[in-house]
Amino acid sequence: MDKNLPASSGVLAYADSKPEFRKKLMDTYYALPYDVQARAGMFSPQFYEDLKRLKAKGLPNTEIGKQLGISCKTVKISLGRI
Repeated sequence: MDKNLPASSGVLAYADSKPEFRKKLMDTYYALPYDVQARAGMFSPQFYEDLKRLKAKGLPNTEIGKQLGISCKTVKISLGRI
């Protein structure tokens, strides 16, 4: 509850009002490893591109998960979203 450190809702409100800050924030978030993005429940567009590319190669979900550093279950759920 440090008054010098805004709550996440404050950061998101600020990001909505400042497009340049929002872009930097999202670029920073999207640079995180896929396992961290999976824990947060929000994947980058690059993740979905990598997922499609590996699936197009005919790899099974377990191998895709191993290459991307995420679980097989996460791969299956993510493929259902695209």
